[in-house]
Amino acid sequence: MLAEIEPLTRWPGFAPRWRSFVRACSIPLLPRLPAEARGWHDAADAFEAGRTGPAELAAVRARALKFLDGYPGAPAEHAGMQVVIHRLWPDVGDDWYESALHLVDCCEDAGLPPAQWGPLLCAQFPALLA
Repeated sequence: MLAEIEPLTRWPGFAPRWRSFVRACSIPLLPRLPAEARGWHDAADAFEAGRTGPAELAAVRARALKFLDGYPGAPAEHAGMQVVIHRLWPDVGDDWYESALHLVDCCEDAGLPPAQWGPLLCAQFPALLA
């Protein structure tokens, strides 16, 4: 599915749809994650709503990565936190495909299998993935 979407990464409407997909993947994982993950989720929401800028998002990202590095939790928790942290980058980069593969691997490792994340992706890109 990701390969079909990759050509759209330069389309102006791509990033908001992709971020909506990542947000949708994060929501079912949040109850299983440390409380800090909810703060990262909320910071990404604030950025997407225009209430904060890239500098604030970068600061939250730095704290989140530091927290993740020192967190002694299980691999599934680490994977779930990485899904949430994915939204703390403001732009879709040139390495989108590799990043997207990492994201879906983390979804699966966190307990969100393709049967769950696939429909979330299709909801954001229905014309391509219907």
